[in-house]
Amino acid sequence: SDPQVKQALAKLSLLQADVTDHDEEDQRLLKRFQLFGPPAVLFFDAGQREMKTRRLIGYVKPEPFLRHLRETLGE
Repeated sequence: SDPQVKQALAKLSLLQADVTDHDEEDQRLLKRFQLFGPPAVLFFDAGQREMKTRRLIGYVKPEPFLRHLRETLGE
């Protein structure tokens, strides 16, 4: 909900997976990305490959998130 985070994310393509039902489909998605559950932020390059070293697991406050995002985008 942070305005600076929203602005920084506006230039990216965002996908959000809702896995709150934790049904079979949700479990397959979590397994595919080796996640235990939300929250997690995964970054993908232009070739649709996950940038695994840039993953964020758990809640991250706005300032550290923005730093991570800038580093990830090479800004």
